[in-house]
Amino acid sequence: MHAARAVARRELPNLLVAVEGALAAGEPEAVDFVDNVGRFLGVFGLGRDRARLLAQAQAAAGPPGSKNWYLSRSGQGEALFDAGRFAEAAATFRSLLDALDSAPSVKRGNTLVRLARCLRQQGQLADANATLHQALAETEPLAPSPQVRRLIAALQSDRAEILLDGGDLDGAAEATAAALAIARELNDLRSVAVNEFRLGTISLWRNDLRDAEQRYRTALATLQTLGEPEQEASAWHQLGMVLHRAKRWDQAEAAYRQAARLKEGRPLAAATTWQQLAQLLEDTGHLAEAETWYRKALTAFRDDGDPANSARTLSNLATLLRHQPGRLAEARSSAEQTLVLNETRDPAAAQIWKTYGLLANIAAQDGRSEAARAYRAQARQSFAAAPIARETLRRFAPLIAAVLAALTDPAQRPDLEQGLDDLAQRGGSDLVAALRQVLDGARDTDALCEPLNFEDSLIVATTLRALADPSTLTALLPEGS
Repeated sequence: MHAARAVARRELPNLLVAVEGALAAGEPEAVDFVDNVGRFLGVFGLGRDRARLLAQAQAAAGPPGSKNWYLSRSGQGEALFDAGRFAEAAATFRSLLDALDSAPSVKRGNTLVRLARCLRQQGQLADANATLHQALAETEPLAPSPQVRRLIAALQSDRAEILLDGGDLDGAAEATAAALAIARELNDLRSVAVNEFRLGTISLWRNDLRDAEQRYRTALATLQTLGEPEQEASAWHQLGMVLHRAKRWDQAEAAYRQAARLKEGRPLAAATTWQQLAQLLEDTGHLAEAETWYRKALTAFRDDGDPANSARTLSNLATLLRHQPGRLAEARSSAEQTLVLNETRDPAAAQIWKTYGLLANIAAQDGRSEAARAYRAQARQSFAAAPIARETLRRFAPLIAAVLAALTDPAQRPDLEQGLDDLAQRGGSDLVAALRQVLDGARDTDALCEPLNFEDSLIVATTLRALADPSTLTALLPEGS
């Protein structure tokens, strides 16, 4: 791959002249030539040249169902996707599926993968996941050629992205491991880097910052040698998030700014990094500058019709504004706009419990205590229903079991108390206080959970539910807990 890309980069001017000559001469393989050269143009970030070639290829595509028509339409769909026009790209890939033979094939599989990516970008996670499952089922009768193995790796990799969006970290890690194994088997260094990158993201979600940083740096080193500015920018962005969370402020800001430089000329892509840079500036007390970057990002997301990132930026802006004198009404308006956008999306992907929590905080700050309690209850319910709740329960299963055991046999409480003291010293004092109330006889779930964060309230509510009906514990905790 390294050699192929090096040759393509060196010979790109000649390739462009040759492919345009083939199109002008009406060569039978000209559209195939465009498809192959277009891949390198996309990889090297030369979107305008790629779009120009694709437009020329479309005129020479031939009748629907033909090889040239398939290649031209596929390229057009990928270009629309790269431009962030996901609904149009999805329509293009659906038209391809309608024209293809219904029998399983690599062409159908690749088209289903591309359609699923469009659906995911539009927040339609269930539909995207169903599309990938259909594609996986269609690979079963195919001979395990390198092409098919590559397709399966792409399917598992994309499944992992969807599972990660929904907060299913275990499922995402399992799918990523399957994709990574095939990538290594095929010596596909780019796919190895992409999957290492995702494992870094999973570690970041689990707050394992050391592993996350190591994986991002490993992926970054490979992506830099491949000469892919878009992927390299993503790696810098994610590395910035790790350093940000570790409070290594200067290094995090440098990583974000490097990501933004590599995304120059692509406002929608750059806006995600502008937003993170704004958060860092907010965290370091530069509030006016942070607001400027938030609003710049919000404009880009709105201009592109991106509800997911618009909602995220509005939420961040609301959090910034609510801590400034005289701006609570602006904060409330931004948070309510966030809720409207998130209610149209998958609740787990939108992490809608955070929006309810933000609205609860603003309501409490505004003296609307009943509204605050209602929002907090909605936050707890939506978090408990999301796949990420499984991850919390998996980590705290031993603690829940120990509390239940101490309630059944008070002689076990002294040993439990030692563990609770250790947990309190590690920052879990609110959870420990609530669990001690449960041990002392408190049973009002709402009253106990009201002052707790999402994870802590889930643990307390799960403990009380299992105390009332021990059979619920099996369903609530992961297998093997």
